[in-house]
Order: sequence, then structure tokens, then C-alpha cells
Amino acid sequence: MKKKVMMKHGDEHEDEEEEHEEERIFSTTDSESFTIKGLYNVNGNLINSISYNYRDTDYSLVEAHAEEEGHDEHEEEDHEEHAPTLFKTDSAEYGAIFDISNDNMTQKIALNLVDESSSIVGEEAFMNPAKNEEFTLGYYASKDLEAFKVDFGFRLDQIDRTGSVTDEDHGDVDYYSIDDTTNSFAVSLGRELSNTLDMSIGYASVERLPSVIELFMNGPHLATGRLETGNPNLKSETSNNFDITFNFDNGDYYGIASFYINDVDNYITLMDEDDEHEDEHGDEHGDEHGDEHGDEHGDEHGNLIHANYVQENAEFDGYEFEFGRILSLGSGELTLSFGRDVVNAKFSDGHYVPRINPSRNIYSLSYAQDDLVFRLSMKDVDKQNDFGEGETATDGYQMLDTRLTKSFDISGKSKLRVSLFGRNLLDEAARNHASFVKNEVPLPGRNYGIKFNLTY
Repeated sequence: MKKKVMMKHGDEHEDEEEEHEEERIFSTTDSESFTIKGLYNVNGNLINSISYNYRDTDYSLVEAHAEEEGHDEHEEEDHEEHAPTLFKTDSAEYGAIFDISNDNMTQKIALNLVDESSSIVGEEAFMNPAKNEEFTLGYYASKDLEAFKVDFGFRLDQIDRTGSVTDEDHGDVDYYSIDDTTNSFAVSLGRELSNTLDMSIGYASVERLPSVIELFMNGPHLATGRLETGNPNLKSETSNNFDITFNFDNGDYYGIASFYINDVDNYITLMDEDDEHEDEHGDEHGDEHGDEHGDEHGDEHGNLIHANYVQENAEFDGYEFEFGRILSLGSGELTLSFGRDVVNAKFSDGHYVPRINPSRNIYSLSYAQDDLVFRLSMKDVDKQNDFGEGETATDGYQMLDTRLTKSFDISGKSKLRVSLFGRNLLDEAARNHASFVKNEVPLPGRNYGIKFNLTY
């Protein structure tokens, strides 16, 4: 259903900041969650038990902008401090799982209901308020056969997303209501090959409707440095995944290796426009609305990168493995391990999917003795040369982290855990390839801290 409402286009953008390149962004988050969980044992002929849950969550993010030092007095007079922007999400979730297992197989039926509202208020309100309602019916079954173990799951999602998009040039508002049903299922076969080795083969088909952000986003988002545009006409995304996993454990040595191929139909991603496209867009905009208005539009958003939510078939494949050795040392255990994970992702036309993390090796050492645990890990991240359109290569880096944790029993009823940690001990100038602002915002440098956790 689509409804169009005409609104008067005012001059509210005339005094907006023309350049955002010399701003710093500050943000604070506040999250409040109330959860109830329980289990009712029915012990009936059909239903064994009912587990239920309720969660109410209020999440808010306040984002503010401040000018960098160095502006002259005239600039300070012209450019007032930006008002903060409030990103707010309120959600309520209700769920129940009915255990209908018997002596022959495990069976469960799940029901879940989500009611979520999202809004952005303030200077950077790049999306109108949106609402998301989901009802899920799921079924799970597991059975041990003589040759292998079978696990099967199915879910049906009834989804209703409502929102609107404002035409920035004319002030028109288009209202949308996307009401659709998605189906997903997964099946896996597991088998013990020996006393120390087992394997599993799995296949899953998962259908996903685009999120409210992918549908209704429409405006400048300074935290990503982009003018983001959603598409209310996006189709559902379907992922078909095949994987095979091996597990080995003989008490002294252990290992796990997994390989997968994932074909995604109508994969949704935020794609930057190339320079040529932006020039054409600017020319068309100027021809249609006049050069003066076109210039105002460009200055109005600080020449942000134009990015659109688009769809294209894509294929992901990769592997991950870890193997290690457990040794007795003193009165504790020392564990040494090495792991690696690799992801390759391309669209159907051959170009790379943007913001895919590069391959990495992980070396780790841990020692546990009674209530004391020491961990040391090194992540050796490769350079990412397989970058998407509009991206650049990202250099590799080494990230060395450590943590020492001591647990204390208090009165036999409470437990206090004290952790000393150090991150990026090599003080690497590291950048996350998956970040929209990797060049402007590197990963944190060397830092130390202490953390207290009290359970009572």
C-alpha cells in the first residue's frame, strides 16, 4: 500500500552547515532492558513443558557534532554548534517454546512476537519514524538414527514494516506499508567417524525481508560520512548455504575445521556511487531544479558520499579452522592454539562485495589454575586487496591483547570477578576494513583497564 501526501517545501535548510569535513562526532548510548524468563512443567500427554520470555528494551543514541579548532571568527559566527540528534528504538518481545518431545525424537514449537518502533529526532534526522511488527512460528526436530543424527528446523515469519520517505527537494511524503511472509529452513546430518572425530553436513535456506533502515533511510548520516538512500521497493533476500564441519578431540589435542559456500539472491548492501554517477546525478539535478538549487543541495550536505541500498546476487565462500594442544602445567592447564578464518565475497558480475574483513591468523595462549585465568592472544590480520567499488585497500596489522582474571567467592552466595586487561599492546595504527570511516577513525591504540563483575 502506498499513500502520497503533499507538504509545503520550506527554507529550513538554508542555514545548515556547508562543510562537515572539519567536524568531530561524539556519541553516548543509553539502554534499558527488562526481561522475564520462566518455565512451566506441564508433564502432559502432548506437551512436556512451556518456556516463556518477555523483554522490553528502550535504546537511545545521542550523536553530537563539534567544530574542530582553527576556524576564524567569521566562521564561528556563521556556523553555530549543531543540535544533537537522538536515535531511539523501543521494542517489546514475547516468546514461548512448547516442548513436545517423546522417547523417539526431540521436538519443539516456538512462537515469537516483536513490536518495534524506531525514530530519529534532531539535526540529523535522516529517516522518518518507522514501525516493525513480526510474528514467528518455528519448528525444531532432532532424531538419532543408527547411521547419523538428523537436525531439522523451519520458521515462518509474518512481517509488517511501515514507514515513509520525504522528498527533500519538494517536501512530498510517500507512505509505505510492506506486509509479507518469509520462509526459512535448515537441515544437518551428523556422524561419528571414530572415537575422536566426528563430522556434520548442513544445508540452510534463509529468507530475509529488508530492514526499515534499508527501506526508508533517506538523508545525510555524518557518522558514516554518507548521504544514504534506502529503497522501499527492495525484494526479500534469500541465502542458500552449504557447510561441512569436522571436530577432533582426543584429550590432549583438539581441532575444528569448517568450510562453507553461501549463494545469496538479491543480496542487500549499501553501495557508494562512483564519481561519474555522482556527476550525472548532479547535472540532472541542476537541469531539473535549476543550477542555484542544485548548488544549494550539494553544499547543504557537505559534499558527502552518495550511497544507495541496492540488490545484486552474490556468493560468499570461505573456511575457518582452529587446532590446539592442552598441557598440564603445575596445578593448572596450559592451552596453546592457532586458528585462521577466510571470507571471499563477490557479486554475480565479478566485482567484490564491499566492507568484507580480510583473512586473519589468531595465535592464543591461556593458563587456568583454580580461580585464576590468564589469556594472551595475537591477531595477525592480512592486508585487504579484494575491495569493492569506491573502496581502497586496507593495510594489515597485528593486535596483541592480554587479560588476567581472578574470581572471589563472597559468603558462598556471590562471586566477584576482577579482570586486568591490556589491548593493542603493540600500539598498532590499525584500521577496520569493514568500517565506513576507516581512514578517519582507526581502531583504539594501546589501552589498559580493570573490570569488576559481581554476581549475586
